[in-house]
Parts: sequence; C-alpha cells; structure tokens
Amino acid sequence: MERNYINCENFKKRMIELCLKSGLSDFPVKRRDQRILLKSIAILFNPKHQYTEAEVNQRIIGWLKDMERFFQWDFMMLRRRLVDEKFLTRKTDGSGYRLCPPDPAEIIFDPAIDELDICQVIREGEESIARKKEEYLQKQAVWLIN
Repeated sequence: MERNYINCENFKKRMIELCLKSGLSDFPVKRRDQRILLKSIAILFNPKHQYTEAEVNQRIIGWLKDMERFFQWDFMMLRRRLVDEKFLTRKTDGSGYRLCPPDPAEIIFDPAIDELDICQVIREGEESIARKKEEYLQKQAVWLIN
C-alpha cells in the first residue's frame, strides 16, 4: 500500500500506540502521527454541516475529555491545527467552519476510519494490553512454580 495511505487497522493500531503506549504528552513531532491525531478529531464533524466556532470548540473539548491523557492540551491550538492542516476550513470572517475534502497530496485515510468510535478503539486497546499483561504474568507464575 502507498506510504501516504492509512487503512483502518493501521489507524487504530497507531491511535492505541499514541494514546496508551507512547507516553506522549506534547503534540507529536512526526507529521504522520500529527495527522492521525487530528483525523481522530476530524471524524467528529459532519461534512454536510457548517459549524460555529463554539460548536467546533465543543467537539474538540469533548475529544480532549475522552482522551484524558491529552486534556492539558489547548483546544484553541488543536482548532488552529485542524485548520492549518486542512482538516477544517474556516470562513475569512471566522463565522463558520466546515470539514475539508481530503487533499490528495497529503496522507489519505481509509473512509472506514470516519465510522470509528475513537473511545471504543482506545477501550479495546486498553483491554488488549491488560489481557497481554495477564497472560505474561500467568506465564511468569508457571515458570516460577516449575
């Protein structure tokens, strides 16, 4: 698959890594990771709807609350990045925001990503990590007994 294409499984895997395994507290340095996180916010917007700044802020703040570890991030910084990275377009007078169509020169995301529940993806990641940890601990216990 092309380097600038991210399928749904790779998106979920990287979101779990960024949110649960990386220790990330600042906005990612790698552009690909930045775009993955911004896409996880952009899926909260309906492409047929125009949003006020307050509605955009509300969605970003909701995402921040769901992604508790990132709650210290500034919602205004994320809103600006969504516009700068062309996930959202903003009217020149600031009165409205819309979801942008994908830019073929940028990373292209599998359309199935738009249907994901990011909170569910993270919960499944947490469950998988807990399950693997439990399996590891059980193997260690067996090894110690023998």
